[in-house]
Amino acid sequence: MLTSLDTASAAEAGYDLEELNYQLDRVKTEAFLNSNSAFLGPLMCGMDFVWTLDIPTAATDGATIWWSPKDFMELTPALRKSTLLHELWHPGNLHLLRRGERDPKIWNIAADIDINNGLKKDGYTIEKPYFIWDKQYEGWAVEDIYDALQKQCAPWGAGGAQGDPQHGQGQALPG
Repeated sequence: MLTSLDTASAAEAGYDLEELNYQLDRVKTEAFLNSNSAFLGPLMCGMDFVWTLDIPTAATDGATIWWSPKDFMELTPALRKSTLLHELWHPGNLHLLRRGERDPKIWNIAADIDINNGLKKDGYTIEKPYFIWDKQYEGWAVEDIYDALQKQCAPWGAGGAQGDPQHGQGQALPG
């Protein structure tokens, strides 16, 4: 389980929780100013947002978005917006439900590529190494991307995807 930051632990780690929440509210407002706001807006309003030091970037389980304050503060406003939209598209595309019995690590990479290809195509700021995408998979279903990645990973065993990002959105949740 990921630990949420309270005011005291945030201050101890060098973060102003009030400022973090203010900046996050600005990013959330930006999320309402896109062509998908009628779909993503209600999804976002139903999500809990939690600051945590337990992950390097951001993650979601479909009900909560966890975000590292270090990661958040290091991002430009455009990358913050892209990150938020990325995390919202995981439940928006039902990635968590569609995974089934597939390898979670490879599935997450496939889902990240699927989302980031779409965000890049829509003109959002997507930069490597923070975001992974691959034009060869544009227009592919996430299941097909997964199958292609799994074939590439077969010699290394499940979960051994080459090119697995050290950074990247939508990372698998610990534990």
